[in-house]
Amino acid sequence: MSRVQVLLESERLVLRRFRKDDAENLYRQDSDPDVMRFLSRGTPTPRDVIETQILPRFLCYDERTPGFG
Repeated sequence: MSRVQVLLESERLVLRRFRKDDAENLYRQDSDPDVMRFLSRGTPTPRDVIETQILPRFLCYDERTPGFG
């Protein structure tokens, strides 16, 4: 198992780099109307779009620009 790289940590929050297995977490967050009302007016993103477009884009950006993702 790879080691988690923590970018920022506080008493209530830990920010780390995205991983391939984050698709479920992103889908659950994106399906929460209380979260998404600020980003997409509550419209959820289909799971296949998260798995095939959004998460790969995040991972690619993180690889190309380490420290800025």
